[in-house]
Amino acid sequence: MRKVKFVFLELDGKSEILNFINGLPSKDKAKLYDVIKSISEFGISIASRQEWVKKIDSDIYEIRSKYGNNIQRCLYFHKHENTYVITNVFTKKTDKTPRREVRRARLLMNRSKSRDE
Repeated sequence: MRKVKFVFLELDGKSEILNFINGLPSKDKAKLYDVIKSISEFGISIASRQEWVKKIDSDIYEIRSKYGNNIQRCLYFHKHENTYVITNVFTKKTDKTPRREVRRARLLMNRSKSRDE
């Protein structure tokens, strides 16, 4: 089992992700952090079997969190070795992941990678 590390994407020293998560109701926030912690502990393989993560696109994945009727999703990409970058988070209101969120994740991923070069 290979532990993984999630980092929140920061742009211009700010993390929209943390602002969004901290604005969630306390039980939703706790559930989302618990899912991220579980994935980090048990690894992507087990997380996939538990349906905590799902492949969305060729290199974009989602973390899946649900508390009651509230569904949060974090989109992320693999950066290197065991590090993954969460690019955006949203509350899901439909059965499918909105394409605009996937496009936004890809844009943020590309911006992040170009900054690293």
